[in-house]
Amino acid sequence: MIQLMVSIRTCLGCGKKAPKTSMLRFAWYNWHLMQDNKGFVNGRGVYSCDNESCIQALVDNPRKVAGALRCPAIKAKHKPLPLKVSDKTAE
Repeated sequence: MIQLMVSIRTCLGCGKKAPKTSMLRFAWYNWHLMQDNKGFVNGRGVYSCDNESCIQALVDNPRKVAGALRCPAIKAKHKPLPLKVSDKTAE
């Protein structure tokens, strides 16, 4: 019997742990926090539940996002974070 591994991610908004496939991924791209629908944006990403309150928590707390992305420039430059949500991923 083969046992499949499931990648678990933690929501940065509420702290809930869930499978990677059920979470939204966001990446810092071109000075915006961008939703990465396909998971192809280079670099570190943060994950959020698919609800408005968790996404708003990401936008409103740049220090938490900066720590997760290991990017100190975020907390110094932006409050709240600019958010781009689209069907296309960054190229």
